[in-house]
Amino acid sequence: SVLDNLHAAGLINYFGKVSNLKEVEVSPLLITKGSAKLGLYGMSSVKDERLYRLFREKMVKMYRPEEDTESWFNLLVLHQNRAQRGPTNFIPDHFIDGFVDLVLWGHEHDCRITPEKVVHGDEKTFHITQPGSSVATSLCEGEAIPKKIGILSIAPGRLFQLQEIPLKTVRPMIFKDIWIEDPQH
Repeated sequence: SVLDNLHAAGLINYFGKVSNLKEVEVSPLLITKGSAKLGLYGMSSVKDERLYRLFREKMVKMYRPEEDTESWFNLLVLHQNRAQRGPTNFIPDHFIDGFVDLVLWGHEHDCRITPEKVVHGDEKTFHITQPGSSVATSLCEGEAIPKKIGILSIAPGRLFQLQEIPLKTVRPMIFKDIWIEDPQH
């Protein structure tokens, strides 16, 4: 693919490529700065129905560091449908492993960048941020939501803060509903 060529040329860092569609194994990039530790997990886009089935069948394995497992802030970058567009044409948030602290959800266009807390039982609590597209890419109501980007800061203790920055140069899109009554009634 083009991304593979750009990566091989050293022009981009491409991580999270899924090459086995029968069992997905996700290994993190481990980054440290001072005492802060980041485990960066990535999954490139896989057909939603296939990935749904792989998650359901427990065929998605996410590896964790062997040492100081609980001291890493774990960020998953995911590029899939978040909104349900059919029975298996999305990835439900309860499929996400409980050790993940924050999911950066790509593919969806609506800007829902403010981290949303997700709780599933006693063992799964994490946040999801969905930055959306930085420009309008389709004529839908979700594109009319103000566009923002964010700067993520992490700290020891698996703490994080997301500074939201509104984009000022996005062409505005306005949606209005107009009801035209049938003239015969």
